[in-house]
Amino acid sequence: MKLTDTSTVLVSVLLLTAGCLGGFAGASAVADGGSTLGGGPDGSRTIEVSATGTAAGEPNRVLVRLSVEETAETAARARRQLTENVSTLREALDNADVAAENVTTVRYDIRYDRDPEVGADGPYRATHEFLVTVGDPDRAGRVIDRAAIRGDARIDGVSFGFSRERYRTLKQRALRDAMGAAREQASVTAEAEGMRLTDVRAVQTGAAASPEPFDRGGGSFVTGGGGGGAPTELAGGPRTVRVEVLVTYNATG
Repeated sequence: MKLTDTSTVLVSVLLLTAGCLGGFAGASAVADGGSTLGGGPDGSRTIEVSATGTAAGEPNRVLVRLSVEETAETAARARRQLTENVSTLREALDNADVAAENVTTVRYDIRYDRDPEVGADGPYRATHEFLVTVGDPDRAGRVIDRAAIRGDARIDGVSFGFSRERYRTLKQRALRDAMGAAREQASVTAEAEGMRLTDVRAVQTGAAASPEPFDRGGGSFVTGGGGGGAPTELAGGPRTVRVEVLVTYNATG
């Protein structure tokens, strides 16, 4: 089974150049590709433009969310059974060459199961949820199969993303793309108004977004490796890092 996730990672970038951002207080960003003529507080002419830059790359990290559950008549028994199964899961992940530091607990609880129809308490349910980071997307399917088949874990979701090094590289490329597009737009506007650009007064983001290298998309699925079937296959597809900038140029003429 192939899983494809094509969502976009949004990036927020803030640059400070000569001058300050005080002149932007209360300013509203224009639409991508648009421009605004104006004047600075010292009587200078300005051109403000917004632009978007992008850079695409293949993900080199996979985040797998999985969980182990056990039910029993007592909390102690549920905890004991859960501990045994988690040990089996960890052994399965170790056999799949997943380092211990790449397996993180995100939830652990033991609680009553309550029947909503009659309000009666049922058996105790113990749950242990993990996030597993796989550095090689090509190995992610094997890790999922080991967790589901040998570790008796439920697979709750898959996310594709970048290492921080690759993310920074793509972000820099997207920023250069955005700044190049901004200058091109501003130059066209200046020429149309009989002016020419001089220097940059200020640069700031046109929209806020999270710089998280991992995209948190993905949903529950059934692996393809059970019962001797074909192994699970994942297809993350390229991710696009996007940078939005709002640039104000000084102009003369």
